Amino acid sequence: MNYNEALNLFGFTGSFTEESLRKKYLELSKKYHPDMGGSDEMMKKVNAAYDTLKGKSTNFDLSYFNNLKDKLQRFVSKKVYIVGSTEYKCVNKINELLETLPLTSDKNVLNTAYNNILLKVNAILKDYRKSILGNIPDRFLKKYNKDMVGTIDEFFGKINNIKKEHDEIQKSLDDVVQSFEVKISANTLEKILGIKATILSDIIEDKISLQDGANRLRCEIMTMIMQKEALDKELEETYNAILVNFNDRMKELKFTDNEQIQTSLDILRDALAKLQLVKENKLNKETLSSLRKLDFKVKVDFENANDKNESQENDNYEIFITRDPNKDILEFVIKLFKDGKFIHFLRKYINDSQKTEVDEFLTYENNFYEKYMRLDELLDNAEFINKFYNDYYGNGRLALYLFDNTVIYITNNGKGIIKAGRIGDIGLVDDSSYYPYMYGLQYQKRAVLKKDIYDDFKKNLDPKYKQIIDCNVPKEKFRVSHVRGI
Repeated sequence: MNYNEALNLFGFTGSFTEESLRKKYLELSKKYHPDMGGSDEMMKKVNAAYDTLKGKSTNFDLSYFNNLKDKLQRFVSKKVYIVGSTEYKCVNKINELLETLPLTSDKNVLNTAYNNILLKVNAILKDYRKSILGNIPDRFLKKYNKDMVGTIDEFFGKINNIKKEHDEIQKSLDDVVQSFEVKISANTLEKILGIKATILSDIIEDKISLQDGANRLRCEIMTMIMQKEALDKELEETYNAILVNFNDRMKELKFTDNEQIQTSLDILRDALAKLQLVKENKLNKETLSSLRKLDFKVKVDFENANDKNESQENDNYEIFITRDPNKDILEFVIKLFKDGKFIHFLRKYINDSQKTEVDEFLTYENNFYEKYMRLDELLDNAEFINKFYNDYYGNGRLALYLFDNTVIYITNNGKGIIKAGRIGDIGLVDDSSYYPYMYGLQYQKRAVLKKDIYDDFKKNLDPKYKQIIDCNVPKEKFRVSHVRGI
């Protein structure tokens, strides 16, 4: 039997003398001795307690002990919690710790024991807080004081109120999403969850009220559904136009025109594949206008026709990207012109001052096309993903396009410059964090993507050469101070 248990059995709450110990022992012996109608088991406990306390009288000043014990009383629960509940387990662990404060007048011993108890109690409370609030984002919790204020019962109440407040916000927004009784694709659901995350963040930061946030989410979803309905109608009209044009062509052909029939069938198959890509939001809907006017006589490349028309202003200076991400460093370059066997192009590099510069480089034509491919060629086969990634250092990147192992992304949480890299090097998808989804949508238009890449090249050029990638400057007028070979 330990010292505190013995004290409790003998009813001592403070100091005691050997005389008071003997008197209490005799009193308990008469009460619990088997010959006096008592319990043999209890008599054994009385004897064990007497042996523990004998020779350890505490006829000394316990005021410091009582002072520390009073301070610990805020960790003693005054409520009854459901057996087996998280609060019940927490209270029992803390009560066991509080019993370990030694009954002594030695202040050094008491201070050490008191501080150890506080550390362990705080660890228990931290675990409790994590078990209740573990799934709630830190940006919501940061406005609440993490330290315990008041009694342990008040602490439990505060933690549960925080969870209740967060759950009410989540439920209100979830109710808005679930109120739309329409079939939603996985792609559309991902967009909705992105918008919901943005609105939730604004509510948490008190930028808008819960009511305004719910109304905003409802409007965003309604707009998205209406846009989808409009797109579905446009897809149906395009599909019908393709079939009409195909049937008209078939009427013009004879059964013996095998080659031309095969060409028309190939065009039809490609057109329907492009139609599916538009439906899955992997291809710009502007492609539909080209599909509706499709000529089944000659197989043409109609993919992203509108995007390519928009980018014709920079045809003189075409953007290329590294072809093999596993072999070469991923980068954008701008092809300038061909000079005999050589290709002249702009390329960014790090100078001796560790700053980015743009300069003219040249290499053999076959080397250039072996190392680089047209950006349009990659985009033709890439998927527009528009997802937020985080690395271990907290660097956020907004990934726009993904093809094989190559990803085109924006640095600085989607606010920096456009770069190319390997998908495995930019971190992991961060579904819990807010990412600027609506901002990334503009880059579905290739003209916007290319303009930002051009602008970044121009930003790092010497001022007198910034006009070299303007569409109105003839190629033959372009010259820089020196040329580098690679």
